[in-house]
Amino acid sequence: MCRTLITDVNLAVAVEAIQAIGNLARGLRTHFSASSRFMLPVLLEKLKEKKPTVAEALTQTLQAMYKAGCLNLVDIIEGKNVKTAVKNKVPLVRSLTLNWLTFCLETSNKALILKAHKEYVPLCMECLNDGTPDVRDAAFSALAAIAKSVGMRPLEKSLEKLDDVRRKKLSEMIASSGGELAGTSSVTVQSSVGSTTTGPAEMGLEEIENRLGSLVKPETISQLKSTVWKERLEATLSLKEEIAGLQELDKSVEILVRLLCAVPGWNEKNVQVQQQVIEIITYISSTAAKFPKKCVVLCITGTSERVADIKTRASAMKCLTAFCEAVGPGFVFERLYKIMKEHKNPKVLSEGLLWMVSAVDDFGVSLLKLKDVIDFCKDVGLQSSAAATRNATIKLLGVLHKFVGPDIKGFLNDVKPALLSALDTEYEKNPFEGTVAPKRVVKTSVSTSNSAGGLDSLPREDISSKITPNLLKGFESPDWKMRLESIEAVNKILEEANKRIQPTGTGELFGGLRGRLLDSNKNLVMQTLTTIGGVASAMGPTVEKASKGILSDVLKCLGDNKKHMRECTLAALDMWLGAVHLDKMIPYIIIALTDGKMGAEGRKDLFDWLTKQLAGLSDFVDAIHLLKPASTAMTDKSADVRKAAEGCISEILRVSGQETIEKNIKDIQGPALALVLEKVRPGYVQEPFESSKAMAGSLSKGVSKVSKSTSNGISKQGNRSRALPTKGSRPDQITSAHDIAIQSQSLLNTKDSNKDDRERLVVRRIKFEELRAEQIQDLENDMMKFFREDLQKRLLSPDFKKQVDGLDILQKALPSLSKEIIEVLDILLRWFVLQLCKSNTTCLLKVLEVLPELFNTLKDEEYCLTEAEAAIFLPCLAEKINGLLKHLNMVASLTAERDGELRKAALNTMATGYKILGDDIWRYVGKLTDAQKSMLDDRFKWKIKEMEKRREGRPGDARAALRRSVRENGSEVAEQSGDLPQMVPGPLFPRQNYSEQVLERNPVPQTIAGVNGPTDWNEALDIIMFGSPEQVSDL
Repeated sequence: MCRTLITDVNLAVAVEAIQAIGNLARGLRTHFSASSRFMLPVLLEKLKEKKPTVAEALTQTLQAMYKAGCLNLVDIIEGKNVKTAVKNKVPLVRSLTLNWLTFCLETSNKALILKAHKEYVPLCMECLNDGTPDVRDAAFSALAAIAKSVGMRPLEKSLEKLDDVRRKKLSEMIASSGGELAGTSSVTVQSSVGSTTTGPAEMGLEEIENRLGSLVKPETISQLKSTVWKERLEATLSLKEEIAGLQELDKSVEILVRLLCAVPGWNEKNVQVQQQVIEIITYISSTAAKFPKKCVVLCITGTSERVADIKTRASAMKCLTAFCEAVGPGFVFERLYKIMKEHKNPKVLSEGLLWMVSAVDDFGVSLLKLKDVIDFCKDVGLQSSAAATRNATIKLLGVLHKFVGPDIKGFLNDVKPALLSALDTEYEKNPFEGTVAPKRVVKTSVSTSNSAGGLDSLPREDISSKITPNLLKGFESPDWKMRLESIEAVNKILEEANKRIQPTGTGELFGGLRGRLLDSNKNLVMQTLTTIGGVASAMGPTVEKASKGILSDVLKCLGDNKKHMRECTLAALDMWLGAVHLDKMIPYIIIALTDGKMGAEGRKDLFDWLTKQLAGLSDFVDAIHLLKPASTAMTDKSADVRKAAEGCISEILRVSGQETIEKNIKDIQGPALALVLEKVRPGYVQEPFESSKAMAGSLSKGVSKVSKSTSNGISKQGNRSRALPTKGSRPDQITSAHDIAIQSQSLLNTKDSNKDDRERLVVRRIKFEELRAEQIQDLENDMMKFFREDLQKRLLSPDFKKQVDGLDILQKALPSLSKEIIEVLDILLRWFVLQLCKSNTTCLLKVLEVLPELFNTLKDEEYCLTEAEAAIFLPCLAEKINGLLKHLNMVASLTAERDGELRKAALNTMATGYKILGDDIWRYVGKLTDAQKSMLDDRFKWKIKEMEKRREGRPGDARAALRRSVRENGSEVAEQSGDLPQMVPGPLFPRQNYSEQVLERNPVPQTIAGVNGPTDWNEALDIIMFGSPEQVSDL
């Protein structure tokens, strides 16, 4: 109703309605927010009324709404009410709206203004061009309110667009409003030619003298004001001596600089006085611990003008260099661009550019915004009609080339041919030197957007807007021409960005390119490889994180049997290496080298490529990670692969260093060990590896041989194989004395095992519960007591790589330490349970690799788990594996994939499931098409025939037998005949007592495998995966 009454023809009614809204706002406060936003456009529109009573009521109501919290700056601008009002055709609406906005800004906190100023500053700047003086004045007031609250930083860029008159008026309003208190506000400082520049707040000479106090003699200041140039010169000499004698110069830097800017000032005509002023400022800036940027702003215009004068040029250039040392060259360059561009004297531009040449040579480019420098050279320097300016610009670009390299040429392609020729000549004079230490350094830490320097400080373009949905859609088009068009579009984008791009928004681009690496059209795959290399080169080091692992898919292309495809892949790797360091690529390369799908040609090419890259390095410790896959390749069937791997190993050993090799030599086996020993300890060889005939004839005669180690790396007597030196040789010790002392001990110490005491503490549960903190601590204590120091340190390490190393040691020792392992089996099983509960894939895969070998060792020893050991391990294993049934439908759905390898893997997995579950597997496959069902049915029939050939019974028989046994017998002792497993009295998990102490146990049933029952550990574990007996009986 109030909204309607506001627009009433009767002004008295309208005024009452407006005042009522104000009273509601004061009373309801934030509860009136929604209504306030609803009323605001009507109230602002009503400002067109010229009657004082209406205008006053509207002003009070609008202020009350804001003051009560019904509205805030964000609400006002988001509703676009203010934007509409300041463009109203009635000037009164525009001016009063801006006045209200000024009130809102003055009564808001700093945080809110900082949040909203990006919207309000452009709005007010636009109103400064209004044809009505009242509107312009109101806009000035609003901007002054912003500056008073948050300082001048939000206005700096906008001020550059104003003419001198408006800039001066705004600065005066800010100063009069107390803007100086904000710390960053600024007003105008007159230069020697009457031009203005945004700078620190103006200070009168009288105020300067008051602040100086006794710092400078009064007679010196009087002489500085003198109209006689000799007196002014004498005063500057006296002032120089007084400043040199100051004990605490840092506290007086700004006031002294202000004094010199005021008297004699930058309007001084006498050259000698000018030189003295510049020298004093240079002394202050180079001597003071901190020279504020506001002092640079006060002096930089006058100093740059003195550079144009041959009489003061040397002193002025030295002063600018001192400024760079004080605040960084980036700040000085940014201030000079505008001064040099707009100055009427062409010498200021040409000589300023020559000074920039020397500054870049002294400080490098790490603290410069190169895009701004290059743009200034292109848009100002090279466009000048003065030959001196163009020549100076060419020299500046030439010295930039020395630091950033030939990639700078990509930003100057649109320059005239004559200038390009001159630039090429200058580039030859300044060849790229890579990373060069600067001749001068900045006293304070200066942070810029480009702090890395060198090539990577060149500007990079954000291409996210060019990666359009149509481009991404083209990657998936069924038409190969459309797919090719999208790939070529990416190449065009790189060219337009001068092959310098940002990683922003490229995630979907890499996804599209990844899909094309699997394209059925091999020509498109090769084109994609070239494009991926180009993207990596253009993006630089950030490609490692932005690419989302696409490098692994690139490396898979080496598995192609076409030579041209592999050459394209290696070219892409070269370009990738140009963007990132080799250490970032090694994890992907290791995976590729161990991929069984990669052919011999691909492995050979990759080893050759690695050898070439390592040959160019003098020291590269991370190369040691390649030693293991290269050692494995020494036993490859292909002679070319073995030869390539041998060459790669030689380079690995060269760049890794003696110490690193010694730490990793324990992981090397086979013919590679002989090669490593020969490199590390010249004159030593190892006996040829049994499986490699190629190495047998390469060993030198007359040289002592290394004792042949057992298959698990540890001799039956517990002694490690040792290399015997040749006569007269003096070997370098590979391992430390401490390591030798440890490794000479037995891997497991079962002297005081007390296994039975530990087993009494085991709680028998069918349902698995993860280990508690105290149980983990008990496990660690037991391992430290019974495991050798190096083994227990590896297995208990938080580093999964060390855990895998520990498992390797244990795996090798299984055949020779079976009895000792049985004595600490409960400890091992508790450790395995702990690892199964963790999420590290690498360690988990190693655990699953070792477990079957462990159980096969127990089977060879005719050992069965005790009840306690089963209670430790089987519930955990059952729970972890039981979830596989839930994923069968997902596996079954993969049979519809276009990728033949993926489809084949899915069918093989389902066939294995069919062997265990039998026809029950159809309950878990979900909804399938007729074609998928047909494929599965054919694969199941093939599985039946395979099982018949191997006499493994029918699919699902073992599971069915176990279910019948549990259902009919439970846990009671019974004897059966026929198909079912026979139950005999005795321990369920009897074991030999290897401590030669026979302990009595309660008789519980033992299962003896029948015809259709589980015949070995692997099959038993397959049955376990379907749950406990109670769960099985429910199926």
